[in-house]
Amino acid sequence: MLSNHLEKSINSSDKNNLSIGTLLQQADFDTPRFVVAEHLGISNRFPEQGMRYIILNIDTLELCVKYAGDLEWISSKNDSRTQTYILSDTLPEDHVKVLYKKAISYKEEKEQIQKQTTEKHKNKLNLGRCLFEQVKPDQAKAVIIASREIDDCVIMTEGLNIKEEPFFIIGWSMHTITLFSELRKAAALSGMPELRHFNENNREDEHREKYWVNEECSYLKRGGRYTTAWKVSKQSINCCLELIYSAFADGRVRFPK
Repeated sequence: MLSNHLEKSINSSDKNNLSIGTLLQQADFDTPRFVVAEHLGISNRFPEQGMRYIILNIDTLELCVKYAGDLEWISSKNDSRTQTYILSDTLPEDHVKVLYKKAISYKEEKEQIQKQTTEKHKNKLNLGRCLFEQVKPDQAKAVIIASREIDDCVIMTEGLNIKEEPFFIIGWSMHTITLFSELRKAAALSGMPELRHFNENNREDEHREKYWVNEECSYLKRGGRYTTAWKVSKQSINCCLELIYSAFADGRVRFPK
């Protein structure tokens, strides 16, 4: 992509005067991936860092700012440390302008998508909060939740890991102490067929794990810690309000009728 547009035009050793189109290369990369797209001047706050450049990632069209003080000449490279180097080649300025225009458009599009995503999430939480407040008992301090945990262990590396799907709210609790009898009752009243086996008083389903010296997590689950299975536990309302709002907004609520 670049071979047809390269020019030789850098003769100055002054890093504060790099021309638009100067190619940059990050350490350990085989091909140039950045180009100087614009000068922002020298910062009044950090004048010792020299000129500020907007540089453009040629592969991704992403923009970022680099100080002249953060750059080194490629001729000074003598190790593999993380560093952005100035090359002796440049792209024609008109070609850089085309790339820069595309990059600005791409940046604005990403920002618009992010704005819409943020607004959508905000509206979702507001809906969930309204639904939550309509049915929450005044004295409730915790919710009883059910979620499916998935074994995500990497056998080759013996790395133990578990993924958890978004939880369902299946009951309220007026305290934060975990009682297995309370978890079993909520599972039975939820009407979820995935939790039907917790109707059995199987002590092997009861798990207690210590995270800190004085903190214990208790839950119901058929099988071991890293087994793919449904889990029933309790969460303090104050500790996971956004997740609770999301559950209400998504309809992941299974209270007994």
